[in-house]
Amino acid sequence: MRYDGRSLRRYACARGRMGRKLQKSIHWNRAVYRQKKGKRCAFLDEDNLCRMYAELGKRSLCRTCRLYPRHIEEFEGAREITLSLSCPAVAKILMNKKEQVAYLAYEKVGEETYEDFDLLLYSVLSDAREVMLELLREDWRNCLDETRAFLHMGTADSYAGRCLEFGTWLKEQMPEWEIQAEQLLVYFIFTYFCGAAYDGRISAKAKLAAVSRMVIEELLMARWVKNEKRLDSEDVIETVYRYSREIEHSDKNLERLERIMEIVPSNLTSSVSGFVPPYTV
Repeated sequence: MRYDGRSLRRYACARGRMGRKLQKSIHWNRAVYRQKKGKRCAFLDEDNLCRMYAELGKRSLCRTCRLYPRHIEEFEGAREITLSLSCPAVAKILMNKKEQVAYLAYEKVGEETYEDFDLLLYSVLSDAREVMLELLREDWRNCLDETRAFLHMGTADSYAGRCLEFGTWLKEQMPEWEIQAEQLLVYFIFTYFCGAAYDGRISAKAKLAAVSRMVIEELLMARWVKNEKRLDSEDVIETVYRYSREIEHSDKNLERLERIMEIVPSNLTSSVSGFVPPYTV
């Protein structure tokens, strides 16, 4: 996470015990925080509470921390704000929501500047997204290794049989997954699809939405095998937010996945079976 200039100037003036903590916990020349073991923020305590917030108040937080878990995409004349699935509370809300997710729009007076992008393409993508949404009904490495071990160490036939058994189990024991899978597709499409107005990766972003849902299901199947063919709602929520943290919070991982999607055929079901996302870099 990179600090904004205003926050850095404020932190440089902090005094007392927290001031000393700030001096030791920030890479000042790189404008990023130092990480504790497990890539944890230096200001998170044992209860996952922010000590900066607790001791200096909410105004002390940098822009990134103030906005999280909001995810913001900006286009000329439009600002889209969603909530990031990397937040456990957001993942719980989405996975427990039975009706289709709706995104609200309203007008705001004023003018702002935006990066250059293809306005015509954005208009086309926005219209296409509406149609798509209407039709849609350090232990992370261990998690991926476990997924490979439980699902992909046998033969292709054994994997196919496991998929069939898991699919039957989901329909019988966790029918809500059909709705949850739809919510995930809606989330990934709404969040990323129109971003193709900046880079032109229309097909890649659409495929990534579908593959993200498929990979989450793969991770759930591995956990199902590990748990002796049992899953509950907490397993689903944890898998969703952990996937989001590792993929959505890494520009490098998103870039790598989109480049992979550019060469993946449109028939995702047959060509991406067994696909596991790259390790975080």
